[in-house]
Amino acid sequence: MHFKRPPAEAFSYKNKASGVTSKASTPNNLGNNQGDLFGAAPKPASTGFSRPNSSSGFGLKKSLQPEQHEDISLPQAPVAKVHASQPVAPAEPTLQEVVGRVERVIYETSDGYAVYSVKIDGGKSTTVAVTSNIKAKRGDRIVAKGQWSQYKGKETFKAAIFMMEIAKGAKGVVAWLKMGSVPGVGKSTAEKIAKFFGDAILEAVVDPNELVKSGIPMRRAEAIAEAWNSNAAQPELIEFLGRFGLGEMTIAKIIKRYGAAARRVIQTRPWELAETIDGIGFATADEIALDAGHAKDSPARLNSGVRYALDQKTGREGHCGLTMEALVGEARRLLQVDEALIEEAIITVVKEGGIVDDKVTGLLYTEGLYQAESRLAKRLLDMVKSGPRIPEELARKVVEEAVVELKVNRDDSQVNAAVMAVMNPISIITGGPGTGKSTTQKVIVHAIEKLEQETILAAPTGRAAKRLYEASGHPASTCHRLLSFSADKGGFEYDASNPFPEDRIIIDEFSMVDIRLGQAFMDAVSVHAAVTIVGDVDQLPSVGAGQVLRDLIESGVIPVARLQTVHRQSGDSGIVVAAANINAGEHPLNGRDDLNGFEVFSDAKAVGDPESFAKTVVDFMSVKVKELGFDPISDVQVLSPMRVGDLGILALNQKLKEALNPSSNAKTVEIRKREFSVGDRVMHLKNDYVKKVYNGEVGTILRVGKRPNKDNNEEPYLVVDYSGFEAFYGPDDIHDIELAWAATVHKSQGCEFPVVIFVCPWAHKHMLTRNLIYTAVTRAKKLCIVVGHDQAVLHSVRTTEANERFTGLSARLKEGKQAA
Repeated sequence: MHFKRPPAEAFSYKNKASGVTSKASTPNNLGNNQGDLFGAAPKPASTGFSRPNSSSGFGLKKSLQPEQHEDISLPQAPVAKVHASQPVAPAEPTLQEVVGRVERVIYETSDGYAVYSVKIDGGKSTTVAVTSNIKAKRGDRIVAKGQWSQYKGKETFKAAIFMMEIAKGAKGVVAWLKMGSVPGVGKSTAEKIAKFFGDAILEAVVDPNELVKSGIPMRRAEAIAEAWNSNAAQPELIEFLGRFGLGEMTIAKIIKRYGAAARRVIQTRPWELAETIDGIGFATADEIALDAGHAKDSPARLNSGVRYALDQKTGREGHCGLTMEALVGEARRLLQVDEALIEEAIITVVKEGGIVDDKVTGLLYTEGLYQAESRLAKRLLDMVKSGPRIPEELARKVVEEAVVELKVNRDDSQVNAAVMAVMNPISIITGGPGTGKSTTQKVIVHAIEKLEQETILAAPTGRAAKRLYEASGHPASTCHRLLSFSADKGGFEYDASNPFPEDRIIIDEFSMVDIRLGQAFMDAVSVHAAVTIVGDVDQLPSVGAGQVLRDLIESGVIPVARLQTVHRQSGDSGIVVAAANINAGEHPLNGRDDLNGFEVFSDAKAVGDPESFAKTVVDFMSVKVKELGFDPISDVQVLSPMRVGDLGILALNQKLKEALNPSSNAKTVEIRKREFSVGDRVMHLKNDYVKKVYNGEVGTILRVGKRPNKDNNEEPYLVVDYSGFEAFYGPDDIHDIELAWAATVHKSQGCEFPVVIFVCPWAHKHMLTRNLIYTAVTRAKKLCIVVGHDQAVLHSVRTTEANERFTGLSARLKEGKQAA
């Protein structure tokens, strides 16, 4: 099939140049950093970083006829809003209940963890484990809600909710006091309070100011009220929260977060739950509020809704801030009230300090993003103004010597880029695939060594760091691992007060760096050090807030070198040609049947429905690429725009696992109703500073099994190898990983694979943009196969302004330069 290109005007688009806003796709935010994606290969050798303290092009069938092409252009059905990288929350488990008497305390720690032997009413004794601020003792009657598990054939109970069983009414309160539930309060005090209040003791026990009227000291009254509110009142609190349709696990989270204050939170500011409790969105909190009697135009509702709208748009869609117009529109959709009320609420929240109204950029920010963007801009301006400089003559001399000694093919644009980087305290090198960014970095490192300066190399992902090491011959690490999170410090070990000791820093794949990571990393650069930033500005922006690389280039404040000469070998030049066509707004084939190393497969029968489409993708990865000499396990990555749906990565991963690494009893473990096998490729989904595994890193499951947990119960586990670094997972954190035979395009940034199969169906139209397909195609090193509908491919290259990403970094840099 020959692709017939539409008239040129069909590709025209509006290009708004602004220092404050620019257009980009809309990824979801799972964290402030993306990570490694390709970990299925055998364990690589260590990069050695430390700091003290084959295929030619081939012809695939493309038999789609023009009349069939028209049949695929179906009317658009309503599509649910789904973010590209948003994890699907697991269903809340059903809790079971245990009621009985504590026989003995087996184990107890100061942080609330305890194990009890409990005689269940009408049953036998069992072990109950819980983390709670409620402390039970021998003889106490308790109610526990949770789930059963087994350890060596013995049933045990792990509680999510734990409370004392107390009879209802005044007699129950008196009995609770007499049983010694409050240190220093016994029978005589209980009878004194009961005699004074009578049946009104139920109202008095929650308030120390009431209790003192019975003649007991305030200190003792406060202890009784605190114990009752925190412990004994939980049954009533659970019943109260249950009226709003909340699941028991969600109730447990609320009680853990607020304790007895949960009732007051719902009565006064229930929308706060959306900001503090995982699993409760604004809609749920709003339903609770309305059920609790709050008005739709309540100032508390409006203020919370404004904060939530801003937080969601910046947290999930990559904005650093929003214009007043955009925030009003988003809040109106959320709150369904008049714009005038929303505008008043925004003014109020700004005055209260919940939102920053920034006059430099004209944007409204959350405090955290405002500080990150402002601090990054100031740090960059300081580097430009006061950072170390090398005379041009000396810089050119060491660069020229490095080119000769490394025996690289001379390219004047690369030489000039390297000279610029050596000369300046901060500089940017950008370019597309095959333009020599890696070679230029190698030259820079060698030239800096001649100046007897120490260099560190960094990238946002483990895989990108490994590629950087291989290309430069110099040790490299991820940005997060270089920064070294410190639990004692409550932040990164390296920061403005404790900067990196090295003289030179090179950061690759900088398009992935969001505003928070960029600020943290630049803060850690010494005032005596220089930084070279490298990246492809045409790729997708970061998953987190901002578009730092694009803003830095657009500001004109930092020296930039653009590499444009393609140096890749002819075997993979088709990928480079396709990428260039995409960037130019053309179909990647641009009228040709195929390109060497790049294919578009759009057979009508093979992709006519989701089932056959998925089968085609599985067949390509498991069979056809193998016939071409590639290893499906270590060489091939499937990429999709979406997580959910028939052709999202969640569905594709199950099908790919069945084909590539099916479950077996000996090498498979089931955790939380999900099966994992030795050899599975998996991805970590959030930054875990304890495990030292970060959002997006991918590894291979090394082993599975069962082991005793902290409750001494046997539980399943698995161990994942992240390029030489091992991490354990069990039932408590298994939702932090997922299969990664298929991954979203956003998560593939910073990675490079011998073969990429990009899923491009018409059903994903609302996610398809030019920089998304460009990013997917440029992840391939030897072969890229686009499987999908041809008009979806065309839609991708046409779509450049599907979503706005509001940022202010470029404007801040320009304003700072003018002020200087």
